[in-house]
Amino acid sequence: MQSLTSIIRQSLMPKLATIQKESSLKWLKKHLPSETGVNGLHAFCGSGQETFLIGSLLNGAFNLYGIDENQSLIKKAEAAKDVGQWKQIYFLNTNPSTWESEQKFDFVYSRIWKTDLWQQASFLKNTKNNLEKGGKFILELIQFSGFSAYPYHPVYSRSVELIAKIEQSHANNTEKCIDLLQNLGFQIQEINYSPPAFITKMNKDFLSRILATFEEKLLQLRLVTKEELEPLLLELQRYEARADTLISRPGVYQILAST
Repeated sequence: MQSLTSIIRQSLMPKLATIQKESSLKWLKKHLPSETGVNGLHAFCGSGQETFLIGSLLNGAFNLYGIDENQSLIKKAEAAKDVGQWKQIYFLNTNPSTWESEQKFDFVYSRIWKTDLWQQASFLKNTKNNLEKGGKFILELIQFSGFSAYPYHPVYSRSVELIAKIEQSHANNTEKCIDLLQNLGFQIQEINYSPPAFITKMNKDFLSRILATFEEKLLQLRLVTKEELEPLLLELQRYEARADTLISRPGVYQILAST
């Protein structure tokens, strides 16, 4: 049975794909291969929204695989594929950290949460094994502490402070990711930071859900008590619902590496 945290996190994926689309689109357009006949992999593809975006940017004949260990998200991706008639895109329910492909890929794209970085060494190693010699690893790291909002409210400030402490709890910094990649034999080609930007009001109700996904970890690290967290989440939801509130998307570190 899925935990409540897992369910909340799963529900966040489509909204995150929507609000991060603009920054991801620029990064993908810049670094996806332009030649025809490429083989690509989207690791942690979720319900496939970015997979279809990648497919729309590739030229001519190509093969594009999307993999995710969440079976329900893969089922949604497969249903969307059938509706859109994407014959060159394939989805597999498998673990990106252990899946061994029979073929090598020209590029791998993935977006992961910065808070997950400390446990992704096996994924990064497996990604290198699945890439062709000279293949591209197009990576995005979401920094959830990188929010801004208007007008100022202490509940927002406290929420971002707690999220930042989670990101720092396992030395989750971009430098660690660079070290991991280089130790595995990747060559770093480019690093970019896409800063927070205000989003449409219809998408601004997600900061409280992000905080909720970290509830277990916050309590485990004793960064907050349950007595503080529950009313904090309720007040944050009220702040998000206010007509005058503006909230940004998270910042994103974008890394291009090659084998």
